[in-house]
Amino acid sequence: MSIFPIDAKDKEGNPFWSGPKRAPSPIEFDVENPLHLSFIVSYSNLIALALDIPQNRDVEKIKNLAQ
Repeated sequence: MSIFPIDAKDKEGNPFWSGPKRAPSPIEFDVENPLHLSFIVSYSNLIALALDIPQNRDVEKIKNLAQ
């Protein structure tokens, strides 16, 4: 976001973040949200695979760790 802050303008002076372009914004992590938990499980296992360390697919255990 440092290259294109929320109030950035394009060459014509129009807001950069308009139309289909939406400025990124943080979301509040909710361990009870299945989409959030699924992301954590998937991403952490992807990183584990890349680092050649044991993966963990026990969703309840990961949920408890995330809390």
